[in-house]
Amino acid sequence: ARLKKPRSQSPYVDALHLLLEGRNDEALEWLKKTVKEDTENIMAYIKLGDIFREKGNPTRAAKIHNNLLVRANLSDQQTNTILQHLVLDYQNAGMLNKASEMAERLNQRMKRNPKIQQLLLSLYEEKGDWDKAFFIRQNINKWQKKQDQHILALYKVQSGLNAIQKGAEREGAADH
Repeated sequence: ARLKKPRSQSPYVDALHLLLEGRNDEALEWLKKTVKEDTENIMAYIKLGDIFREKGNPTRAAKIHNNLLVRANLSDQQTNTILQHLVLDYQNAGMLNKASEMAERLNQRMKRNPKIQQLLLSLYEEKGDWDKAFFIRQNINKWQKKQDQHILALYKVQSGLNAIQKGAEREGAADH
């Protein structure tokens, strides 16, 4: 597809305008052009990956975003932004272990950030990692001066059920 004449002097600015108009396919082409011309435009790569994720290709998005992390000259803010986008990529791809790994890295970098804590909690719940969910929810409750013992108790019950199930699986495997 040939690109129409740009509206501005910058393919990146044109891509952003197209994104705002909801014209993602055209924006994708301008973002590809942008990163060919300016390999240092981190945000263009991030947006490019986001479009792939939104178009149903989260593994390609993750590859683009992951490749950014190896760059030596990233600011802390850029690294944090990339990690946040990787969490979404992996979550959309159903790769919950990788998603929570990226969220944990982000949590190490941005300690005591309520949004990151909530993100981690939702990932642990989605994965069924009830012990980690219990720990994160306890921290969130302390910060928010909140009591939700019933949810914490449910996590413990769920964790116990998982342990019983794993034990039963081991016993079943030993019988064969």
